[in-house]
Amino acid sequence: MKLTFLGTGTSQGIPVVGSNHPVCLSDNPKDKRLRVSVLLQWSDLSILIDCGPDFRQQILRTDCTEINAVLLTHEHSDHTAGLDDLRPFFYRQGAIDVFANERVLKSLHKRFDYIFKKDNKYPGVLAINDHQISDETFSIEGKLLLLLIFFITPFLYLVTKLVVLLT
Repeated sequence: MKLTFLGTGTSQGIPVVGSNHPVCLSDNPKDKRLRVSVLLQWSDLSILIDCGPDFRQQILRTDCTEINAVLLTHEHSDHTAGLDDLRPFFYRQGAIDVFANERVLKSLHKRFDYIFKKDNKYPGVLAINDHQISDETFSIEGKLLLLLIFFITPFLYLVTKLVVLLT
């Protein structure tokens, strides 16, 4: 199993644009961090946890050629704004499975309504299979001859006043 931290920065990334904070002015490469996202790869299975606005830049740094599933912890833009950049994966493999709680899925349907449109959908728009999850264990299956089933047990976590799913 390979776990790649694609980003470990804040919701604005590090350095923050226009900031005079010493970390933001630092030349240390450890102070150059993209927004939070994780790629989990195991055999033929690739699972992306969160897909923020830095996703394209992040995924180009990897050897990943397929995304089997995306898990979204919550609906903030720093965790969802990169969904359109999943299109190259969609073009190669078809609709992308996205797992999130009910609140997050409702937000996606509102903010990315063109993705979920049924009639007169613009060609080239990403297609998503949305899967509503809760705090119960669910599975994601691999796609090669070797049957691989990955079980995930999310749990709820309170960040300030927002409940997020951690996987």
